[in-house]
Amino acid sequence: MATFRSTDQLKMLEVPWGILPWLKLGQIFQDGKPLSETIGEQITIDITPESFVLKKAVDVLPKGFYLLQSNDNLTENCIVFQDKNMTIILPVIEAIRAILAINKSLAYGLLESSYLRRVITRYEIRNQVLSISFSQEIPYKSLTEATIRLIARILYDDSFQQAWHSVYSQRFAIFNITKSEKIPLSIKLPHLHSSWRVKAICHQSICLILEILEISPKNNLPFKEIQYDHPSYKEIDTTGRISEVDNGHIIPLPASQDIDISEQSPNQSKTLKIIDTVTSPMLESNTIIVTKIKKITQINNDIVIYKKTPIHTGLSETVTLSDKAPNGKFPAAEFKTIQHLQERVPVGLKGLSNIDGFGKFSQAIQHIQNLYAEWQINVEVYPLNINIPFARVDNGKRKYCIVKVSSEVSKKVSYILEFARPDARSISTLIFTISQGTNLKKIISDLINNTLSPNGSWKIDDINQLKELDYLLAKHCEDTPKEWSARLSKKVVHLWGKH
Repeated sequence: MATFRSTDQLKMLEVPWGILPWLKLGQIFQDGKPLSETIGEQITIDITPESFVLKKAVDVLPKGFYLLQSNDNLTENCIVFQDKNMTIILPVIEAIRAILAINKSLAYGLLESSYLRRVITRYEIRNQVLSISFSQEIPYKSLTEATIRLIARILYDDSFQQAWHSVYSQRFAIFNITKSEKIPLSIKLPHLHSSWRVKAICHQSICLILEILEISPKNNLPFKEIQYDHPSYKEIDTTGRISEVDNGHIIPLPASQDIDISEQSPNQSKTLKIIDTVTSPMLESNTIIVTKIKKITQINNDIVIYKKTPIHTGLSETVTLSDKAPNGKFPAAEFKTIQHLQERVPVGLKGLSNIDGFGKFSQAIQHIQNLYAEWQINVEVYPLNINIPFARVDNGKRKYCIVKVSSEVSKKVSYILEFARPDARSISTLIFTISQGTNLKKIISDLINNTLSPNGSWKIDDINQLKELDYLLAKHCEDTPKEWSARLSKKVVHLWGKH
């Protein structure tokens, strides 16, 4: 049950449980779509997640403090923390939404007693590598990196496992007693660090958390890499000839999607639609590498691939976030969940190759490492945290990496700045050196914030203003990774020769 504001009256509206990842408290909707505008202010709070009491909203929220003062909302449970003279209130539904229900599939999985056993056919750890095999019961489009990391944590972090099972078990226990379908939600919080970034409404000694923005798990995981596979991930290996033909078939791509909020089941014969990107608040380091494994299918015959040319029709399409069942009317929809990463993430070349948009570049850097064994190469990846169109790609924030190249022999250091290009955007690679004593972080900040055009190109005049910087640019060409590595290493050596 969700409450929306219509004119000056509150209206109760039943919606599918699968829409939960969208339903942040204080989220404003217009014409059925969430706006970027939300209620509340961003603050950082220090709490003790293990020390709290569970109370009804009506017992802890002062009258008029919260806009949606309906009976159904006020009978829901809240987690109440006491921090010195401040009472911090976290609605249980927000805890569930932010920590566990990060997409539609996991939201519905919370309502099952054995969901993970149904969607996972095998998992094991060998040599600090966790391997997970998924079944067709979970759509492969649901398996984003954020989803994989959360599932792995539920499997191997006891506190997250208990949190997951607590949602169903506590609800089922109350149902066995009351037989009522209106059961307030409950959760046992997992082990989290005490510093939380949230969006909240605060007044005097009360602080109501509307949205959890950033939290981090306290427990470490017993592996350094996650490899996962799904029956839909296949790679065709053929000894025959592959030819590509455009048969001119038009696939209408709707300009927008309307959400059917009835409980009507989706039509499983239609393609799953990704309707929006949501961000998991879990701060996880991607030093744990996540790798998708494709099963190779051997075919000895010639293959003809028929291309289909998509066009936008400008029409809208109705999709549903209800759970799956046969004979539905509308296509099923899902959220694409991305994840906060630590601001500064050291990765190896293998880790870089697994980040979307760095594949060819990582191969080029590997060739440089193979060619110049005496060079030391370190790679760090950052999210592009600036508000320009170029900073966004289909899978969320664009990333960039800084490759530090140093020579033990010459004691020289160069840096290579490359942007992830899953969209094949052509922005030249920047190779640079800096004057001795120059703050590298400040130079990178200046480059990112002051020398990029909104649509993704270098503003050369602005780069030239950075007097501590000596640089060269390398365009993206149709050459091989080995040829690209030769161009990059030549520019590195050239810059070293100038100093």
